[in-house]
Amino acid sequence: MRKKDPEKQEAILHSAVRIFAHQGYHVAKMSKIAEDAGVAAGSLYLYFKNKESLLEEVIDATWEDMRRRYEHSIQAEGLSPAQKLVALIDIVFDLFMDDPDRAIIFVNEQHHLEQKGIVDFSTKKEMLLNLGAQVIQEGVSRGDFDPHIDIMIFKEFIFGGLHQVLNLWALQPEQVDLDKIRKALKPIILNSIAK
Repeated sequence: MRKKDPEKQEAILHSAVRIFAHQGYHVAKMSKIAEDAGVAAGSLYLYFKNKESLLEEVIDATWEDMRRRYEHSIQAEGLSPAQKLVALIDIVFDLFMDDPDRAIIFVNEQHHLEQKGIVDFSTKKEMLLNLGAQVIQEGVSRGDFDPHIDIMIFKEFIFGGLHQVLNLWALQPEQVDLDKIRKALKPIILNSIAK
């Protein structure tokens, strides 16, 4: 059995991100991804069983990246709950602004895997929502946030709003200014839970 080369695997992932984002998942061809990555088409299947497993890896890596960043921010010393909440918002927007191709795939294509029953990302979403809820609960406990806030409703409302804004951006990235949206959302979110 041939040994996998981590650099080739990374090149394949980068090519897949670029091609999925610009051509769309359904139009993208594995042969084009292999060509772009500089590997033989047959070699690509050594690394990924099929196009769906390649898409799954891209999306799963994005969820994992967000989870890791969220946990790091929540554990940061010396930050108030409001500062942590702002950091969580920044993580999402930074991820999307730093790698728009990956973000477009994340928003536009993960439903394909869920609809086919290949993977269920709801547990990953719930994990991130719960990390955000920890920050809100910390703010309530410290007296920084409104003690009457329903954390479950608030976290779902914020996630839904962010999801909707990011969907709008993914459809028209050249017309939607994510940084402007980020700056507008922060005071809305913070003022809605302030004590």
